[in-house]
Amino acid sequence: MDPSPPPPAEVPLAARKLLARQKMRDLLMAAAASRDKKDFEEETAFLRSLLALSEAGQGEEVTKRLGAKLAEMEKERQDDADRAASKAKKPSGETMEDAPSAGGSGGSGGSGGLSLDDETRLQGCLRALAKGEAKNAEASAAGLWMGMLDAGTGTALSVGAGAESRMVSLGAGAGSGSAGGGDDDDDDDARNAAVLRHLDGLLSRDGFFVIPRFRWTLGDVGPGVEGLAAAMDSLKCAGWPPVFVYMYDQAWQLISQLWSVMEGFLGADCVLEPSFFAWSVGPLKPESGNVGSNFGLPHRDYPASEALYAAGEGPEGAVGGAQQPKLLSVWVPLNDATLDNGCMYAVPREFDANFDKSDDQAHMRSAGEVRPGVYKIRFPLHGARPLPAPAGSVLCWNGNTIHWGASCSRHTSAAPRKSMAMTFRRAEVAQLEGGGSPISRASAAPSAMTPEMRLALISRALLLYSQWYTLKDTAVPPLLYKTS
Repeated sequence: MDPSPPPPAEVPLAARKLLARQKMRDLLMAAAASRDKKDFEEETAFLRSLLALSEAGQGEEVTKRLGAKLAEMEKERQDDADRAASKAKKPSGETMEDAPSAGGSGGSGGSGGLSLDDETRLQGCLRALAKGEAKNAEASAAGLWMGMLDAGTGTALSVGAGAESRMVSLGAGAGSGSAGGGDDDDDDDARNAAVLRHLDGLLSRDGFFVIPRFRWTLGDVGPGVEGLAAAMDSLKCAGWPPVFVYMYDQAWQLISQLWSVMEGFLGADCVLEPSFFAWSVGPLKPESGNVGSNFGLPHRDYPASEALYAAGEGPEGAVGGAQQPKLLSVWVPLNDATLDNGCMYAVPREFDANFDKSDDQAHMRSAGEVRPGVYKIRFPLHGARPLPAPAGSVLCWNGNTIHWGASCSRHTSAAPRKSMAMTFRRAEVAQLEGGGSPISRASAAPSAMTPEMRLALISRALLLYSQWYTLKDTAVPPLLYKTS
């Protein structure tokens, strides 16, 4: 439960944050999982009434009703967690061998389709793994992840091999933000400084920048990221969501090498938020809700108050324009992101009237679904810019920049878009709500990031991003439930 409600003037923002942080989605999904049409309709009506009250500025009434509902939800959630815990392990102490298969038949005596505790069961398993309360020896074994790769990819990737990342140069091309040139290592520092100044100008002006074809050195993968893209295909064939690509050393090499850019904006001791994710976006139906499918609704990752320092504030001497960043979101396409297979879109600051207005009711509600298929957009759509990018590019934006991913067309000849994303922040910035422990550069090194740690972080990521999809029991192979 949240603390006592803030003053009336701040209530609408507080209510929006509560709605945005999954609690109301939990309410709706619990009703959906119950397969009770009447319950689902009641909860949907309740949510719509809250949104209507918020639109009308009746923040006090929103807080009152939401507080009562959240108290009721908390009790139901605890009851569900207790049931999930009892199902996750048999009374004899054996690990859970009877997890439902992809066919949908759940446990002993289960019936086909979505069961009553379908989503709750997976949530309970993921929470236990994320908190270190449970282990999964099979899912932490390097052999599992290496065994599902094809011959070509398997020679390029590794799991737990202790491969270290190398420092990389941002390269020449300061005029365009490119990172693809330069052979004289003695000039790297000067070149990097020039590129950082240029990128800082773009970040201050637009709220985002693109480094095309970043010079990755990912072990035996070479200069590109194709091996990680191929690994996602292998994961899909084996029934694993794309975020499990973080089980491979090269994913952590990629993250480690990003520090060479992020340190320039966020300080030498900047940290990684434990909220990374990955996508494989094929020509699926938008309503499919598959884990790792597209986030197609324009949104901000964070309010401006959490993403930016106020003008004139921030660490002295740090890179940053009028408003220095507290954190930055990073997105890396593993294959070419095109207009047809689903590139990113962003709204430049000049077209975003609410860019730094955290207290405005519309700030964290840049777009929303009014009813199925009908959306309300709260920014000038004509100002949006597509950001097609070749494989291995680095797209970076302020946490409060409006952005979204386009859907993949079924008519495209390009491969479905695959990508990875993560958030870096300044070490001195207060820990974000529900953010978990930050990850240092040393801890993110492949030699330090054990398979068990990776599995725990992936489990946490699946929970954090579940506001975008349904965590069905069949979203992962039954092997994940074999915890001890």
